[in-house]
Amino acid sequence: MRGEYPLTYETSFSMGEMFGFLNVAMAAALLWSGRPDSVVIRALNERTADAFEFNNDGALWRNNWLTVAELEMAHSEFFAGFGSCSFREPMAELGLEAVRGE
Repeated sequence: MRGEYPLTYETSFSMGEMFGFLNVAMAAALLWSGRPDSVVIRALNERTADAFEFNNDGALWRNNWLTVAELEMAHSEFFAGFGSCSFREPMAELGLEAVRGE
């Protein structure tokens, strides 16, 4: 989620404002599906996890519904990936355990 996070693992280091994976992925899907820029910007800036809902039929963010087909289309044609210095942290934020490939 969008928020203020430490810039390093050092406890005394500065914090910085960052976008979360969920914000960027949802904003990309909303943009690709033709939602107005103002909606996309609000999704990027969302800080409340409860504003997002997911089920087998799609995803909902504050009255903006995206079907599975729309999400798949956005992923295959527009949102190819998301850069992160860590694999485990984004997985943990989504409530998933990272798969150990070591």
